[in-house]
Amino acid sequence: MPLDDHYYRNNAADYCNNGCKLLSSSDMDGECNLSTELHNSLLLQSFRWIHICVSICSIALVLYICLHHLSRTILDRVSIIIAKTVYLNILAYSFGFGVVQIVKVAHAFARLAAVTPCDAQIPNVGPVHRHLTLPYQVLCLFRMMATSISTAFVLLHVSFTIQQALSSFRFSVKVQCIVATLCIFFTYFYATCYGYFVFHDETLTGTTQFCSSFTPIRVDIIIINLNIMITLDIIKFIFTILLVTYNKKILKNERNSFDLSRTFQRMQNVYTMEPFIPVFSLHSIVHSVHVVLYSVTIYNRSNYSQSEFTILHSVVNLVPFYCLIASLAFITVIKLGRIVRNDHMRNMISPMSQSNIQEVCFKNLKNAWDRPN
Repeated sequence: MPLDDHYYRNNAADYCNNGCKLLSSSDMDGECNLSTELHNSLLLQSFRWIHICVSICSIALVLYICLHHLSRTILDRVSIIIAKTVYLNILAYSFGFGVVQIVKVAHAFARLAAVTPCDAQIPNVGPVHRHLTLPYQVLCLFRMMATSISTAFVLLHVSFTIQQALSSFRFSVKVQCIVATLCIFFTYFYATCYGYFVFHDETLTGTTQFCSSFTPIRVDIIIINLNIMITLDIIKFIFTILLVTYNKKILKNERNSFDLSRTFQRMQNVYTMEPFIPVFSLHSIVHSVHVVLYSVTIYNRSNYSQSEFTILHSVVNLVPFYCLIASLAFITVIKLGRIVRNDHMRNMISPMSQSNIQEVCFKNLKNAWDRPN
């Protein structure tokens, strides 16, 4: 998923369609309108603070889930590996995105002491912010990293569905581990290639208000990636529903075999996939809305001024919110699943008189066996 801020240099005459023109110090003195307009935008500054808070909350929530809840789920070992990779991706994105946002705010505060609006730009010719020049440019790499690995969210969800398909068709755990490893490797290989082809022309020099996350020179690559990701997302969601339906149907047909290991695996597949359908639905909805909003802003960028285009890209960025909402949805699914399983267990071991305890016990076992979930 591509992200929020529109990349631009302080050449307000165009959108860098033919490359970004870097300005000299004398040019900067006369080209501060864009810097001032963006700094004075209440909407942009508000979303900047919102993004910071959301990123910090996402990091804290992911750490809490990984330390206290992930190992207690009914997920099998391979699914836990993929889930941990998803959360590692959320951490990396939230860190890369959040750190840059915090630096932007620090730079905005430093601007209050500046003599002119041009002192807010990087690199700075004035004495007030000269020490911020190199660190700020280096931190743009974190922003590019967040943009690149955002594509991994869809691919990791696809990896999870592939693993569940292998489990449903009774492939060995060894095969599942190998395929999961290959899927994770391909995911980050794709993210690395995407980041390289989009940002390899960036020089991290010149003057800029924000670190780059969108470059008009590579719009074609961004649009192609959007189409690939949304197609995979839709296919993954449909395939997940089909897998749940398949496992439930096979589970009913395999009751007469009394193969406990096979039945447990089917039950585990159902318990793993069915509760996560709302999470996958949430991801698909957020991703679809993000793609639509992002595509509309790109195709209609000629109708906006440069500052309006920049502000709009910040507003339509839904990835930080997805990182937080997906984590909240996951922990909700874990807790609800635990409540349901505990309720089933309490029903099975409810206190009964000694005269009919065996009858009740076997009746409850039969009911649990006959019930797919």
